[in-house]
Amino acid sequence: LGGKSSSSVVSSSSSSSSSSGSSSLGKSEQILGSLAVLGGALGHMVLGTLYCWGNFIAYAPSYLKYFDPSGDTATRQPDALGVIPLTILFQVCAMPLGPLLSKRVGLRTTSVCAGSLIAAGVYLSSFATSLKTFLLFYACLFGFGVGLGYTSPLQAGWSWFPNRKGSVNGVVLLGFGAGGFLANLLGSRVVNPLGLAPGPEGFPDEVYARFPTMLRTLAAVYLVTVVVGGSQIRMNPAFQQAA
Repeated sequence: LGGKSSSSVVSSSSSSSSSSGSSSLGKSEQILGSLAVLGGALGHMVLGTLYCWGNFIAYAPSYLKYFDPSGDTATRQPDALGVIPLTILFQVCAMPLGPLLSKRVGLRTTSVCAGSLIAAGVYLSSFATSLKTFLLFYACLFGFGVGLGYTSPLQAGWSWFPNRKGSVNGVVLLGFGAGGFLANLLGSRVVNPLGLAPGPEGFPDEVYARFPTMLRTLAAVYLVTVVVGGSQIRMNPAFQQAA
């Protein structure tokens, strides 16, 4: 009987633990948790724009495509193809720093700071007059922001729905993929509103002239998106107390 009773206690405890998470949250807590996940998805939309360069490189003027634009560029691959690899390199370097910063200043501040770095990198790159300067802002600063803010939205969502981490990941990372898609549409609309096709010499000069405007427009959209999304990112207070 004692063994059976002990087994029942263990079973009951396990059942209670497995049913915790969203089922143990009140209605207001579920709303706050859902907003935290949706805010994280908005933040990841900005992070996911790192892959837009595969489209945007077509609209970049020659001085941002090559280290030496005065040479024969007709037979050379653009040096700017290194933007995405360099961005990912800085992302990887910054990712371990994200959780450390979150412990010091909180998940919300970390997410907003990371997104602000991305917006700043895109905005400052619009003033670049050489590929070296462009890489510093659009690749290095941008990538550092992506790595710094990658885990904070996920951590926030997990704290509210610890038994639904897969769903949290799915929603937040859906934002990562959607961000690149939507930013590509917006950027192309700004830089090439008439949908002009490139000729043998590339796009008309008017398209290349709008490239800085495109970057500044995107930077403003990124900043608004990350501030709105970041304002909803918060750790579950009950989770914090337990930790």
